[in-house]
Amino acid sequence: MTIRHSFDLVNWQIVGHAITRPAQYRRDGQAGPIVLFAPTLRHHDGTFYVACTNAIPGQGNFLVSTTDVTGEWSDAVWIDDQGFDPSLFRDDDGTWYYTRRNLQFRPDGFLGPIVQATIDVQTGELGPMRDITEPHGFASNDSEGPHLYRIGEWYYLCSAEGGSWHGHMQTIARSRSPWGPFEAGPQNPFLTQRHLVANRIQTLGHAELVEAADGTWWALSLGTRHPRMAQHHNLGRETFLTPRHLGRRMAGRRGTWRRHHRPRGRRSASGCHAGRNSAPRTRHLVDPRMEDDRCRAPRARPHLPRQCHRAALRS
Repeated sequence: MTIRHSFDLVNWQIVGHAITRPAQYRRDGQAGPIVLFAPTLRHHDGTFYVACTNAIPGQGNFLVSTTDVTGEWSDAVWIDDQGFDPSLFRDDDGTWYYTRRNLQFRPDGFLGPIVQATIDVQTGELGPMRDITEPHGFASNDSEGPHLYRIGEWYYLCSAEGGSWHGHMQTIARSRSPWGPFEAGPQNPFLTQRHLVANRIQTLGHAELVEAADGTWWALSLGTRHPRMAQHHNLGRETFLTPRHLGRRMAGRRGTWRRHHRPRGRRSASGCHAGRNSAPRTRHLVDPRMEDDRCRAPRARPHLPRQCHRAALRS
């Protein structure tokens, strides 16, 4: 599992690898099958944590940690063997939360709720596991890849929905409590390409939210690039960066939802901001000759981005 570092969210350098030996992904510590799902990276008080799933039967969800991302990571701390897409969140009072999907094939067609428990990140011991959503998503019958953030007095639950193919999308909901109930955002899904037929960028979803040091918000997501109407893609799932407007501009100064925050400048067909009235001195993330691929990011600054407000990566 590759660890990359960037000063500007555009140019990335490989600085290490989090999972390199069987003791980090196999319960018996012996060489064997490995299928890793949706890792989450968090940081607190000098320690980095990766939560992940080895989806091979008999394995499950685990975390590894290190104080030096360029060096060795710990052996796996095993958490549980149910569901997948684990995420970690540390609240201001020091409580760690463990959030994941819970796959259930129900008669009503729903695929189960997002579940959550408190966790001891040193031992992997969980508190009581609780459902924090209804047994479906906020815009579909399914929800996965959940991440919990705290922004001010609100807790935000950001999840992928619609499967990982052309229906892929990202939704958000909020609550005054990390346990819910969560109120769906009025603009859901806030990130998707499912309605843009023949667009070269498709299948956007499984996003993490990142707050940069200048206060701008970005969605770091997975997606694929296709030759027009083609179903195939040659490069597999790639990482995309898209500007989002969260925090005060989403919740409002008095905590009320706003349906939209209108960005400056025009919007390209891919849903990413473009044009000379958008953020100053921005540049393309991909080759500008690809006419639809116009995701942009801020110019280089001599600092690291502040990740996911207080809850996530903090340098």
